[in-house]
Amino acid sequence: MGVLVDDLTRLGVSEPYRMFTSRAEHRLLLRQDNADERMFEIAKKLKTINKEREDVFLAKTNKKNEINKKLKKTKITISGTKKTAEELCKRNDFTEEDIRELTKLKDPVFTEVYFDIRYSGYIDKQQRELNKMKNLEEYGLGLIFDYKEVVGLSGELQERLNKEKPQNLLEASLVEGITPAALNVLSIHLKKIDAIRAV
Repeated sequence: MGVLVDDLTRLGVSEPYRMFTSRAEHRLLLRQDNADERMFEIAKKLKTINKEREDVFLAKTNKKNEINKKLKKTKITISGTKKTAEELCKRNDFTEEDIRELTKLKDPVFTEVYFDIRYSGYIDKQQRELNKMKNLEEYGLGLIFDYKEVVGLSGELQERLNKEKPQNLLEASLVEGITPAALNVLSIHLKKIDAIRAV
């Protein structure tokens, strides 16, 4: 986590923004520098983006694609093994400045590409978690009468869930303080109930 905080500082993300993202469950997906990518299609659909801003976004996207291609093509031999500049972006012994010097890439957009690659593994993991949550409505919680029986939940969450009585995992995911880990605990508990009923 220390590395991520340092990187946010280098990106120029101020302390209030860091406090906000630290409270978000999927903070790597919710970076302020990728808001345009996350919201572009929605803005297009709702017709809330003008031609000028659309052109700026598309130009940025093309530039990022060019940078990604350059990173894949640029290679360096380390300890007898060839590595691409893209691979070096994920290594702690190579800084953003090192990669810039190696590739001669000066465009400001490079920073965003660098961090996309650097944290791609974590980003992919968070995206998989989000994809799993899309089907949460299918998992009914009607058979859980007392959440104090669910092992692995904090006492605070047990009380909130007992008070709000969500009908399914989707509703449970909206309860204040719920985390992906807590949802996983609930899904495991549901499987145990199913297994008992099947006997």
